[in-house]
Amino acid sequence: TGNAAKHPVAVLEINDVIMSSKEFLKQLYKEVANDSIKAIVVRIDSPGGAVSPSQDIYEAIKRFKSKKPIVASMGNTAASGGLY
Repeated sequence: TGNAAKHPVAVLEINDVIMSSKEFLKQLYKEVANDSIKAIVVRIDSPGGAVSPSQDIYEAIKRFKSKKPIVASMGNTAASGGLY
């Protein structure tokens, strides 16, 4: 994320193997709560990873998409949990 006044869209990245959802969810909660952020782009470049963190990320995005627009942007690799 940058200066919210100039960039009202937050970009959250999921790179590499998904082994934990903790840091991503922390960032997601922060951006959802930030009223100056109008939308969130989840940039995915991941071959997937562990089931539980992938499920946690999916459920959080599903829950928060009613609060503000959330879209996915796929990189070179978006497989398994990355695609989910």
